[in-house]
Amino acid sequence: MAEKPGHSQQFSFFSASHNNPIGKINATGRGELGLNLQLSSDYNLLPEFELLVGANIRATLFELISPKARLQIPAGSIVNFTWENGDNSMPVTISILNNRGNCIFETDTLHENCYLLDTDYFQKGLFYWRITRDNDLITLGKMTLF
Repeated sequence: MAEKPGHSQQFSFFSASHNNPIGKINATGRGELGLNLQLSSDYNLLPEFELLVGANIRATLFELISPKARLQIPAGSIVNFTWENGDNSMPVTISILNNRGNCIFETDTLHENCYLLDTDYFQKGLFYWRITRDNDLITLGKMTLF
């Protein structure tokens, strides 16, 4: 008895060819599908930072309210950094790094609990933000500008 064509093969919306410019869909877990896009190098992840995204590195009185650890926003948006700082005597530093780990922007926030970051001059891509106090990392996050 002949097999029906395609029934013994794994289902895929896209070709498994490496030449496919779009990518392919694969299972990510518990019935979800994930689309692996082959994007420009400005969207490549930095593995050593990915391990720290969203983690509170130091046990301090600092609590980040916003933004979320993983943020996707249109390029040109304003990112509102807001936090509660039990020790206002020490300023925090907000740094923006590109996806290659190079610092492209940095500011100190003296005795304030918020900072508005205008991404109008940023190119589209993946960026990491870090908050430090006295050169100690407090938390790290990432934002994707599309």
